[in-house]
Amino acid sequence: MSASETRAQLRAILRLLISERDDAQLLYIPHGEPGMRRMIAALLPLRVPNENDAELARLLASLDTPIT
Repeated sequence: MSASETRAQLRAILRLLISERDDAQLLYIPHGEPGMRRMIAALLPLRVPNENDAELARLLASLDTPIT
């Protein structure tokens, strides 16, 4: 996966995570892969399981380097 494809995947994951939140207007998608990875890592433990679980699992599994 190219760097631009990885960033596109990370943006898709962040959009999904942010769309699930009531405080979405306060959040933003950071620029750069390290910032997006940090934000995803911070949001994942805060989420409540829901109908997006399968899509989120698919997106996370498609990344070359897992979110830690």
